[in-house]
Amino acid sequence: MDFLAEFQKREPVFQHPEFGRTRQAFEVYTHRAFYGIDSYGRLYDREQAITTAIAMYKDPNYKGIHSWPEGTWETGKFQWTALGHSNYLVTYILLTRNQMTRRTSMWIRSNSTWQIAYHQSTPMQP
Repeated sequence: MDFLAEFQKREPVFQHPEFGRTRQAFEVYTHRAFYGIDSYGRLYDREQAITTAIAMYKDPNYKGIHSWPEGTWETGKFQWTALGHSNYLVTYILLTRNQMTRRTSMWIRSNSTWQIAYHQSTPMQP
């Protein structure tokens, strides 16, 4: 399996409408113990992440990474490492129109399903 390709098509998490825009879809790929830390250092849990993602997609103009202006979301410098059986840590950089952040996620692979268990966004200096 090409793990790097898997992570590149799933990150940034919640901003890929092709993986779903509904509560049911988000619950499938978000681990029940999921939590994250946003770029302001605030802790959030699975329910907050799902509720926020659903609210974003209620805006008919929001299309995740494909949102206006086109081509302003860039990801790069992906790296991953196996943390144990079916647990993977992935890091990358996200550049949006307004900021650059270093992202860290922990993914769990169970059978053919990927679930995110942790996510952190840290602002970077340009």
